[in-house]
Amino acid sequence: MASTLSFSLILFLSPLFITSSNSQYTFPDHYFINCGSASSIQFTGKTFTGDDNPTAFSVSGGTAHSDGSPASNSSVIYQSARVFTQKSWYELEADQNNTFVMVRLHFSPFNFNQIELSSSKFDVSASGFPVLSNFNANTTVIKDFIIPIGSLRTFRIEFTPSRGSSSPAFINAIEAFTAPSELFRHGVGVPRISPSGKNGDMNNISTSYAFVPNYRINVGGQRIEVDRDTLRRIWIPDDPYIFRSEPARNRTYGGTPMYNSLVYIVVGCAVGGVVLVLVLLIGFFIGSKFAKSKPVVEAKPGTTVGPSHGGSSYSSINIDFTINHPSPIPNLNLSLRFPFADILQATNGFDEKLVIGKGGFGKVYKGTLPDGMVVAVKRGGKGHGQGRPEFVTEIMVLSKIRHRHLVTLIGYCDEKAEMILVYEFMEKALDNTLPPKEVNLADWAIKHIKDGKAEAIMDPYLVGTINPNSLRKFLETVERCLKDTGDERPSMIDVLWDLEYALKLQQMFVDKEPYEDTTMDTSLQLPMSMIQHLPSKTEAFDSEVNDLSMGTDYPSESQVFSQLKMDEAR
Repeated sequence: MASTLSFSLILFLSPLFITSSNSQYTFPDHYFINCGSASSIQFTGKTFTGDDNPTAFSVSGGTAHSDGSPASNSSVIYQSARVFTQKSWYELEADQNNTFVMVRLHFSPFNFNQIELSSSKFDVSASGFPVLSNFNANTTVIKDFIIPIGSLRTFRIEFTPSRGSSSPAFINAIEAFTAPSELFRHGVGVPRISPSGKNGDMNNISTSYAFVPNYRINVGGQRIEVDRDTLRRIWIPDDPYIFRSEPARNRTYGGTPMYNSLVYIVVGCAVGGVVLVLVLLIGFFIGSKFAKSKPVVEAKPGTTVGPSHGGSSYSSINIDFTINHPSPIPNLNLSLRFPFADILQATNGFDEKLVIGKGGFGKVYKGTLPDGMVVAVKRGGKGHGQGRPEFVTEIMVLSKIRHRHLVTLIGYCDEKAEMILVYEFMEKALDNTLPPKEVNLADWAIKHIKDGKAEAIMDPYLVGTINPNSLRKFLETVERCLKDTGDERPSMIDVLWDLEYALKLQQMFVDKEPYEDTTMDTSLQLPMSMIQHLPSKTEAFDSEVNDLSMGTDYPSESQVFSQLKMDEAR
């Protein structure tokens, strides 16, 4: 017997991805069946044909019934049904060269002749694949399935009342149409999970199983009805499924990704270094406790990352500008380069009224590009401590980074000896109702560190699980990364070195001492003899540290921090 592969959660990143990734797919005109009726009706933009004496398909068994007292808000298509007291089926013709069919079944129970369809229990199979077992629809339900049919010329959808059940099976409406090949095309760089994990063989699964999505969730967006989805699917919001929803925020973009190379989700240097530190704080310690590999997320120009409609969680940004001059700095991505004239226009000649922030690098201005996009323009000031090499490195690094916790680098300008970076503008990024010391995340973190309250800036789930020695080393690195000027901050290779050492300390087996019962008031006050100083890249590990046991339960430093090897970036 054929098998059904049911995922407890299926998340298609883009409800409209078929439109962008496979422009040759045309939504078919059949089959849309109004079951238990002789008439055709319009429903959600499609004509559903009655199944009484059909010509394009055949029906075996069953009787037609209608709802004698439908609810005022009941759709016409749910006011009739075909009812089966024994095994019966619909037989449909398959399109030539079609491999997959999407089957959508509509169930909406009603009563007739003292029979309550809401108590019915029955089985459903499609092309030999069992898709529903002992199924009961006590309210309106829509079920989707993706069925592999291979080279078959016809396929059946069968309904069988459950054994021991006195109630019949029923169906109100059927949709069956060709599924886009993109859903199961191999080698497109999209990770697919098999029953044996992401390293399993997906090639045979797609033709050996029927696929049954249990949930279809639009992450970060609103409910999507059938008229807004290429395959007429319904997507529900993710709000009921978010654990600890308080810190969750929805983000919406629009347009096309602004980069030419592959995008890797990594952690790198960011404004002031604070985002780097806080993201690493989570990834570093969780990574050291749970050694699970993560897939690399890739995107290329012309690819829509996420839903391309309003309310989506990830889409993209498109900015058009002309490159008039070669860049005086080699090895930079010229497609990100803004002419200085455009920067002047966007910031109204660096109007002081548009200043939204200041830092060690210089001032940050709110600007508006010719296409109306609002951006943050960071202009390097004289004597800010960052030289040309650091500026180049920052562009090269940040142009490859896309992460929901990092603002996106949109472009740069290096004309007239300027050092200007253009970022996406984060509307209402600061909560001005907070006390001054809490508005700036970096200042807030440093204050707690200096007060010996490191636990206050940690995820509550990590409190008490981190070795104090490792935490101390990590917080030292945090403070150095948050220095005001670039020349005071460590290079990325120095940061990498320190983090690897902190990881070693976390992975060491150390007998618990009294002062290790908590990190409160001790994380910054441990005697220096307890920690061997690791002086960045200029000195080697002490022999005792080199011999530390690296248990198999933890990832190596190279695995955890390999994406941070950026040499002299600051």
